[in-house]
Amino acid sequence: MFVDKYGDEKVLCVSNKHLKGIKNKVYGKTVKKLMKAIRKHGYFDYRSLAEQDFTEKQVIPYVVLRCGDEYFVTERIKGDDRLIGKLSIAVGGHINPCDVMDEKNMDYPELIIDCCIARELWEETTLDFSKIQHKEFISTFIDYSEEVSKAHVCLLTVIDVVDKDIQVKETDKLIGHWMTHEDVKDKFHSFENWSQLTLGLLYSEE
Repeated sequence: MFVDKYGDEKVLCVSNKHLKGIKNKVYGKTVKKLMKAIRKHGYFDYRSLAEQDFTEKQVIPYVVLRCGDEYFVTERIKGDDRLIGKLSIAVGGHINPCDVMDEKNMDYPELIIDCCIARELWEETTLDFSKIQHKEFISTFIDYSEEVSKAHVCLLTVIDVVDKDIQVKETDKLIGHWMTHEDVKDKFHSFENWSQLTLGLLYSEE
């Protein structure tokens, strides 16, 4: 099933033994640990295998788009059955070999992440990259509470933009709109688990 679904796609992974300080809660000081693990021990594995091998974690940049006190929120209407109907506070995606100039030289993981983030945002949104004001790696976490998430490690990133002129491209799969900070709080339990963890971290910054 996984082979048919993912074909020969390869994704960036790190063995669990190199992620011992990153658990199923949000931590504010684990970005450097994940970057070090990627730099020293990152490798590309077939996604069809990685989705079933819980001794390794697929690295997922998870990118929040923020304009003032509003967030770009999406709702999945097609795709992974486990996520349909859920709200998301971020855009996420795997890191593929195309994001890396040299698979054997990953001395600058920040550049790898930048390439992946740019590709995911270009694929999924109409964001004008010249309108990015600020970008910051906030934290990392691993969530074991759901089947869909326990094979991944999240690299949480917040991008501030100058205006709200952003839409989703895959309108057959997603609905996108802006929500105020208060509206997001009111809909908290409608968000996917990663988004709830992310919102908990963003609330803690208030």
